Amino acid sequence: MPGHAAPTWHPHAAITQWAVAGGAVGHPVHIVFQDYPAPIIAELYRRHVAWIEKKNVFTVFGLRDFHQVQSKLDAVRLILLVDEKQLGRTCWLLDIQRNDSEADVRPSPAIFSCHNASAAGDVPGATLVLHGYSPQVKSLEAWLQHGSSWSSLPPDLAQSRIRFDPRLSPLVANQTIDNGKAPLSLRERQILKGLLVGAALVRKTEVNGRDGLIPVELQDYRVVYKALQSTTTQPAGESFDPLVLAMVNRANAYLLMKAQEKEKKLARADAPVGAVEDERTITRREIADLGNTRGKTVERLLHFLLQQGPEGVRIFCSIGTTRVIKEQDGLPSREYRELAKLLLTWGPKQTRTRFAFLHSKGLITAEREAANQPWVYELPEALANATSPFRSLPEPEELERGVATA
Repeated sequence: MPGHAAPTWHPHAAITQWAVAGGAVGHPVHIVFQDYPAPIIAELYRRHVAWIEKKNVFTVFGLRDFHQVQSKLDAVRLILLVDEKQLGRTCWLLDIQRNDSEADVRPSPAIFSCHNASAAGDVPGATLVLHGYSPQVKSLEAWLQHGSSWSSLPPDLAQSRIRFDPRLSPLVANQTIDNGKAPLSLRERQILKGLLVGAALVRKTEVNGRDGLIPVELQDYRVVYKALQSTTTQPAGESFDPLVLAMVNRANAYLLMKAQEKEKKLARADAPVGAVEDERTITRREIADLGNTRGKTVERLLHFLLQQGPEGVRIFCSIGTTRVIKEQDGLPSREYRELAKLLLTWGPKQTRTRFAFLHSKGLITAEREAANQPWVYELPEALANATSPFRSLPEPEELERGVATA
């Protein structure tokens, strides 16, 4: 990225590395990439193939490959799932055969899939969804262009033993933590445990540790905690969808603009007598146009927001941006072309499969308080709630203080 320092660390890249590393000692985390562009996913896959060597990677294109992978589980470290239909049966296969005994560690491959995350909620095990419709996309692309290399995993991990710092044991064992927050679910606990073990193993490898002990320490929790704080990092089964939320918020901004334009038109002296209020909400084409950040529809919307003062800033921060923009900082530019570059995009296919599909099922509804008020789309709470359960994890400093005062 010209003019900017390339990042040396990225939360989603780190998570994928820990997910595979944890599987080397029996604690894999399966990753579903949602809305990430295919070229970025392909480049990340190549990075992993180079890291763990091609012979340790197996690609599933269909049912025949699924049958073959059953005989390769001891040698494979990563399964790249191209056929979405095989996600459920592959996850079930690995989860049933996985050995969770710390005394008898056996490797188990992680799965990477880049299909619709909705099916991932029905699979067992530690499955994590990484949402690409977010500021994470451009930063991951910059990280991949930076070309940072990863150390290789130790060649023999079969006899490794895992030892958790006492400050972390209650978290992975689902014991109550006295911080007023709800304990993690089984899936969330499996994800946390797998990432912690993977982070510890990566750290151990980087310092050339070859003994059979893998100590999972507070420094590993610090980096995992940091990577899990993004709202775009969600356990499989969570309903939150940042793309749909951005579509709804941008549609509502557009409807507000249209309502104010109509109000001004009706207030003119030459307005037709007995003008009828428009009952139409928004069309599928208009939703698609709102995802085209180079088009006239987005241009009109941005000119409107620039005229709304603080309220325009608040709305702009909610309609899907390529980086986090804080409302208190104001708009980063007064030029609509520069603001358009900060908006995330979507196309007609995503309009059809996400917004239109949910609207047809009655999960996206529209209403207005009065006939002279704009239509407002609403999402179910589960789809609009951007709070990841991992945000309830205790801060590393809390764990440190807890042991220090014990």
